[in-house]
Amino acid sequence: MKTNQPLLFFTTPLFAVVAAAVTQPAIGRPPEPFPPSSRPPAPFPPNGLSPGITPSYRDQERAWRDIRKAEETAYRVSFLATQASIARASDLTSLGGRLLSDARGLYEAGKYFQAAETALAAKNVYEAAQNLYEGELGYVVGPRGEGAPTRSYYDAPYRVSEELSRADAIVAYYSSNDSTVSNLLSYAREFATPSTSPTASIPSASAPNLSIMTNNRAAIRLAKAAIHLVRAANGF
Repeated sequence: MKTNQPLLFFTTPLFAVVAAAVTQPAIGRPPEPFPPSSRPPAPFPPNGLSPGITPSYRDQERAWRDIRKAEETAYRVSFLATQASIARASDLTSLGGRLLSDARGLYEAGKYFQAAETALAAKNVYEAAQNLYEGELGYVVGPRGEGAPTRSYYDAPYRVSEELSRADAIVAYYSSNDSTVSNLLSYAREFATPSTSPTASIPSASAPNLSIMTNNRAAIRLAKAAIHLVRAANGF
């Protein structure tokens, strides 16, 4: 006579097995870069966030990334400075260095939005200096060395008036009295030589044409830098 023996796997309720499986950590999942308990909190709620809400890791990551981009641009400019001597480019390089230093300080203080915007301002100032060097040297420099002008160079003479007007409107609306913002816009107007001719009228990136393009592109970069500083101050 056969005796029916209960199957062992039925002795554990099915729901318990499923619950245990769900609570197990995924195999091979990398640890979170900053566990919630160890993330450095901001010393005060940044602009645009309600009281009691601290910046997310994404805010911190974005600020770090923008600072790194500014540092990479600074490195390119430091190389170009060994190839030519331009007083205005040197002035802009010094200003970019000060803004980059400010961005690092804001990052260390946990003010990630302000750090990101200030780093973007520094990056644009460095790019303006780079454009001035390119106009003097007669070639364009990219992340991997000498290259051809991109569309932004060809379009610069026809977009510079619009970009300057936009920056002026934003500065006026937010009543910015920041001397650095004013200086950036003064530099931008100095370099701008607007054109209303179609882009096709520029036949090639010859030395005279390249200088026109790079100067106007520098003006656009400086107008954008001014806007980023206004954003940093007002949190928008």
